[in-house]
Amino acid sequence: MRRDRRRPVLVRVRAALLLAWVAAGALAWTPRAARAQEAAGDPLAGLAAATRQALGALLDSARTARLPLATLQAKIAEGVSKGAEDEQIVRAVRELSGALSQARGALGAAASDAELVAGGGALQAGVSAGELRRLRTSAGTRSLATALVVLGDFVRRGVPKGPGLDAIAELLGTGATDEKFSDLRARVARDISTGVAAATALTARLKQVNSEPGPRAVPAAVPTGPPNPVPPEVEP
Repeated sequence: MRRDRRRPVLVRVRAALLLAWVAAGALAWTPRAARAQEAAGDPLAGLAAATRQALGALLDSARTARLPLATLQAKIAEGVSKGAEDEQIVRAVRELSGALSQARGALGAAASDAELVAGGGALQAGVSAGELRRLRTSAGTRSLATALVVLGDFVRRGVPKGPGLDAIAELLGTGATDEKFSDLRARVARDISTGVAAATALTARLKQVNSEPGPRAVPAAVPTGPPNPVPPEVEP
């Protein structure tokens, strides 16, 4: 059987269209939006009807729960760009949506999109919701986004979760800046890449960054009035 040489090109075209859809912020999955996409060349046209319906339901649920829709759309785009099977795309988006929802429950209703994305990534790496709550308490009112990105990266690189959590909590307790978190992450990753054991790299580099002077993070101000209402989303 001759291989269809056009398939890689078609996959790239579909991916490019879908990425444009994500960048344009096409958040509403309504009949009107669907008709507009069809007229413009729907980037999801190559997916089965059942897949389109499943993804639409997941995005609708995420919108209702105020989860970061752009992150879920990017996951769809990733699946299409890699030529993944429809079932794989739906499963990946469902798992990510579940992680984001769990992060919302652990980090609180006031958590930013950046914190939810970082928290969802940490959960998918193996961190528990209870451990996220522990870090939320340690952080006070400051953003946890960078700290959670670093924690997730530690776990994925083989740093034992307990020492990794302790290191993050310690830095939060000392008021370390996001730059210091990122610096620690880079140093540990560099050591691991040269063959140093992950736990050893963390212990040595944490001691090093703690010994270095630097500015402290400034906690975010605690709002005194009612929260600002969330503006309604505008349908394309």
